[in-house]
Amino acid sequence: MSLALLYNPFTKIAGYEALVLGVVIHLLVTWLASLTGTHMIGYTDITLASDAPFWFFLAEMSAHAVITVLIIGTAGLVLAHSRFRWIDVMGTVLLSRAPLVLAPLVRLFPPFKSFFVLSPVFYLINLAFIIAVIWSIALLYHAFKVSCNPKSRFSTLGFIGAIILS
Repeated sequence: MSLALLYNPFTKIAGYEALVLGVVIHLLVTWLASLTGTHMIGYTDITLASDAPFWFFLAEMSAHAVITVLIIGTAGLVLAHSRFRWIDVMGTVLLSRAPLVLAPLVRLFPPFKSFFVLSPVFYLINLAFIIAVIWSIALLYHAFKVSCNPKSRFSTLGFIGAIILS
């Protein structure tokens, strides 16, 4: 597997394949988050509390995914000069969330299951989340460029605005 695919897999994976793989990854991240009590609210907030059933984690993660698809798709409608398929937007957005698996995955290891707030373990978990978020946003940018094909010189600014809104 090429390292370029870790940074931009959308040159090889798109359409229904991206959608199916994205849904599988979305369910995996949700399941791991429910196992470890890792609430990921948007791209900027992580809360560690195992106080909710699986359906709550699924609703939380799915709501953010749907909102992101709608906002990225709307930005694509405004900034693209050609038509695009919403199936591509859904698939690539879901697939771009794959790095978010790092945050709950880290919490499966014994030293990270229980810790004090502001302890070194707490900072390592937050570091994993920051890396996952940066990687996910980079993937989302490539997903936006590939699936929506924006031609406007304002496409980067439009993407940044879409991320802030989502």
